[in-house]
Amino acid sequence: FSNDTSMGILTEDYYGKGFLYILDIPDNFGDLYRLPKEVIGAIGKDFARGGSLYLSAPAPMNLFRYDNGVFGVYNLNAFKQDAEIILLGEDILGFEDIETGARFTEPDHILPRPHRKGDSAAFIEEPVEKAFKLPVWPGRYRFFRLIRG
Repeated sequence: FSNDTSMGILTEDYYGKGFLYILDIPDNFGDLYRLPKEVIGAIGKDFARGGSLYLSAPAPMNLFRYDNGVFGVYNLNAFKQDAEIILLGEDILGFEDIETGARFTEPDHILPRPHRKGDSAAFIEEPVEKAFKLPVWPGRYRFFRLIRG
């Protein structure tokens, strides 16, 4: 980004029976850390298609997803940051901290869902998205287990 010039960062299109994503990486990789949390969350949402959760957080923060319902969050910032864990679908009720046993079952808010507008021929029905705010301290992994209903 510079002055009034901008460019797309993520392109998505149908391809066969699936989706094709093109993620444009800037020449200066460090510019990725300047992306707003909302943009990082939108990219995470696209890559989570068919999954159970994604992370919406200021950079640099990492999400580690495992296929057994466990996920980890790691903060690379020099200070505590709040991350938003977005759970996808009605069947996932929340998550539990593996280390402390603390349960997160009441979302801070539900994200709005897209709906058909006017005479649009088709749109993708999206699952319910429940957002949980989670404080993450620097240099510390936090691991959680999904709670399914």
